[in-house]
Amino acid sequence: WDWTTLREVAHCGGLSHAAQSLLWSPHDSDGLLVQTEEDVWFFSMAKSRLERRGKRESSAVTCAAWHGGVVGRLAVGYADGTVCVYGADGKRLVRVQGKKVDKSYAVTEVQWDPLSENYLLVAYVSGKQTGHLSLIDTETSEFLLSFDKQPGGIRAIAWLRSMPGGFLTIDERSGV
Repeated sequence: WDWTTLREVAHCGGLSHAAQSLLWSPHDSDGLLVQTEEDVWFFSMAKSRLERRGKRESSAVTCAAWHGGVVGRLAVGYADGTVCVYGADGKRLVRVQGKKVDKSYAVTEVQWDPLSENYLLVAYVSGKQTGHLSLIDTETSEFLLSFDKQPGGIRAIAWLRSMPGGFLTIDERSGV
């Protein structure tokens, strides 16, 4: 929608499920990521075309994040604790199952380390409102670091660009 002309600029039709979130591509000025419960789509406003970039694996899609430094790389989190990384062509590069084997921990947020091509910070929450946070090397699928039993469950994370390795979390119990 263009507010200056009060006209529709592009229309994203053809989704089989309601959109849950939108993310602008850091590498494509007219590219938009559209996340539904079932799929993750790339919408090109210039071409008015949808392309699938990620799909439902073993459970519902919960979140997604573009990599700021690697063109087209996308991390997608799922309700069963799985994280998948997709390349620019939409093909899955890696699939990492969460550390909790009972699958009661859903991925609530994924954020790429701005100083690494492969490090991904992943927040999980259980139905009991506890959670944990993991740093994953997506090249080796290794869990490098975990912070378990976070009360309130982590809802959002953000890297501190002024402090390498530093990040903030938001939870329901104590805030930031």
